[in-house]
This record gives sequence, structure tokens and C-alpha cells, in this order.
Amino acid sequence: SAEQKVAFMKVLGNMVGQFPVRVVRRKLLPMLLEQTSDHALLPYTLPNVLLVAERLSAAEFGPAALPALRAVVQLNDLPTRAALVLLSRLRLVQQRVDEQAFHKDILPFLYASLASGDAGVQEQALRAACEVQAHLVHGEVRERLLPLVQHVYGRATILATKVQALECIHGMLGVLDKTTVVDKVLPMLRRTKSREPGVVMAMVRAYDEISQRALDARGVAREVLPELWAILVDARLDAEQFAVLEKLVARLSQGILQERRAKAEELGRIEVVKQRVEKADNVAGTFETQGFEALLRATVSPSPSASAAADDGSSSGWEWDAPTQAMETKAVEVDGGFGSFGSPEPEPVPRPAASSTRVASRLRTTNAQSVGGRLGAMRLGPAAGTTTAFGFSLPPPPPSKKQNPPGSPEQTPMAAKAPALSFGQTLNPTANHNSSHISSAGASLGQKHRGGKTSDLGDFDPFA
Repeated sequence: SAEQKVAFMKVLGNMVGQFPVRVVRRKLLPMLLEQTSDHALLPYTLPNVLLVAERLSAAEFGPAALPALRAVVQLNDLPTRAALVLLSRLRLVQQRVDEQAFHKDILPFLYASLASGDAGVQEQALRAACEVQAHLVHGEVRERLLPLVQHVYGRATILATKVQALECIHGMLGVLDKTTVVDKVLPMLRRTKSREPGVVMAMVRAYDEISQRALDARGVAREVLPELWAILVDARLDAEQFAVLEKLVARLSQGILQERRAKAEELGRIEVVKQRVEKADNVAGTFETQGFEALLRATVSPSPSASAAADDGSSSGWEWDAPTQAMETKAVEVDGGFGSFGSPEPEPVPRPAASSTRVASRLRTTNAQSVGGRLGAMRLGPAAGTTTAFGFSLPPPPPSKKQNPPGSPEQTPMAAKAPALSFGQTLNPTANHNSSHISSAGASLGQKHRGGKTSDLGDFDPFA
């Protein structure tokens, strides 16, 4: 009878774990699947079938039990208790049957349960959806499961069903893409007017997950924080619930501040680099259009007093101007016993540290004067104490140690062999000097200074 069958099924549920696996697979499972044809007995038969599924592997259970399970889930008059039993173990069924068969045969039963008018079945279906949705493909969750759960949430009048729907949506956030979350989930949460603590805390968990997965700082500031502040003000929360919401608001706000501070510092560094690049471009443009000297003039600018001193020829104040130290004169005794040559040795002019048109011109003048001084200083004997063009005096020559013995022939002055050069004057080798004039001048020199000192010839110029 039906009562005996029910009693047997109740006792069998307590004994399934005691049978060997071989007995369960060969004897017990076929008998239970045969009893699924009795629809009234399904609330007692399905629990035992699922207990057997726990003992067997997918290869042992799936092929044998799938035809019977397909027939059960397609029943239009499936008892509510049987539906609740099957929904409560839907994750186990998913693990024991083929994936393709589960999507084709078992998932429609879940969708039908969500759309049913029974609040208990809907709530259990929401729990089952939370368990299986992580193992579903993205398109299945977005196109089929999410709209049904949102429908249940919008139509639910029981607080437990509404809270369970929010928990199910919170579980889907790990599968849904950002666009779907922003376009479909956030508007649903904003439309929620309930401020019941259970609903509010489920919304808080959903907002927290959305902030971490789908929104940047700008989205959090515009979409999440205003809603959380409204909930914080309006909801009737106890101390523990308020502390959870307060921490979430503080954490999100701190994250936004840190991100904006980092971006502000980055913008500051970019502005500094931009200014340096613009400055380098300006310097490069000055070099291209005005030349190297203009670039130096722009970077090394002398003081106004130094510029004025350079204009009037006085000391310009630069460290590399012409030296002021006195030049030394070396006396050289010429073979033959007479004549001394003043050979001024000017100090070398240091190279300038910077260049300008006026300074470069002055350096060229100084170098020319130095070279001219070296060439023109080779004049024969200015008198002792005579001041040269460089502003120093030539010392008198030492007395000659050689004396002409009486009756010795006269010494011919060496100066007669070549004309003397005055300061700054050079000998032109192409000039046509009269040889007779040179001979007569040498003879006259010998007669005039016979027996005299060699220094007395210093002012004599045979071409004067």
C-alpha cells in the first residue's frame, strides 16, 4: 500500500549508508528509479535517490539516473515537497550528471521554479541559483538567470524572499561583466525603497562587491556613496549594522581620496616636465635663429659696469683681461762684445670663460699687439734708461771685458751687417737699399765710435 511504501522509504533513508557500494549500484538504485513513476511517492523517493548519488560517482550515477530525473523535472504537477527536495540538492545533481544534460534538462526546472507563484519554492530556487550560478557560463547568467531573479526581487512581498534575491544577485556579480552590472544591477538597487535592516545589509554587501569589481573611483563617488549615505541616514540599524556601514563608507571615501591625490601629484610632475621642455625649446629656438654668440649672451650676461668699461677700453672687470704684471727684460750679450737686446716676455693671456662679439674683438687686438711686440722689440740698443712701448726700462749692459790692444785692427761693428728695426717695424727683404749708403754708414760708424763702448751704438740707425 501507499502507507507501507512511505514507511519503507523513510526507513531506507537511514540505511542507505550501510549498504556496500556494489549493492547500492546494482540493487538499490534501479529499484528507487523505478519508484519515481509514482508521483505521490516522489517526496519520499527523491531523497533516497539523492542519498544514493552521494555514494556513487558521476559515471555510475549519471547515465543510469538521468532519464528518471528528466521525467521528474518535466512534470507539471510535481509536488511542492518534491520540488523543494530536488532544489535543495540541485548542486549535487549538477555534479553527477553531464554538463550538457544539466543545461538542457535540469536548468529549465530551476527557471520554472523561480517563476512559480509559491514563495517557498521561489526562495529555495534562489538558494539553488546562488549555488549553481558560479558554474554557469556568462551568457546563461546574464540572459536567463539574472532577469528571473530581478523579477522575483521586484515582485516579492515577503522580506525573506527579497533578501534572498539580493544575496543571489550578490553572488552573480563575480560572473557578470561590468556593463551588465552598471546597466542592470545598479538601477535595480537604486529603485529599492525598503529600509528594513535585512534588505539594507544585503544592499550594502552588493554595493561593496560592485565597488570592488565594476566601478572606478569616479563611479563609486557618483553611483555608490550617495546611496550609502542615504541608507546611513534613513535606515533603522542597530549598533553592529551601523558600524559595518560606517566602515564601508569610510573605506570607499579613503580610496577615492588616495586615488585623486595620486593623480594630482602626477599632474604636478607632468607640468614640471612640460615647463622644462618648453624652456629647452626656447633655448634651441634662440640658438637656431640668432646663433651661438647670442645664446651665450643670453646665458652669460656681464654686469653693466663691465660692459661700459669694455666700451671705453679700460679694465672690464673680467678675470681674463690683459695681465697687469710687469714684463721682464732679458739682457743678451752678443758675440763680438757689443749690443744688448731687450726681449720682453709678456705673460700669456688666459682663454676667456665666455665669448661675445666685443670681447672676441678685444682678444684679437691683444694677440696682435703681443705678436707685434715680439717681432718689433728686436731693435738695436736703445740707450740705458729708455722707456719702451710696454712701459719698462732697459738696464744698462755690463762693461765689456775685452779691450782692443794697442795697434790691433779695428773691429767692424756687427750692426753694420743689417739695418736696425724700430719698435713695431719689420725688415722688408725686397726693399732696394743702396749698398754704397750702407758701406759709408758703416765706415762713418767705425770712425765715430772707435775705441768707444758698444752701448753708444744703441741709438744709431743706418737707415735713418
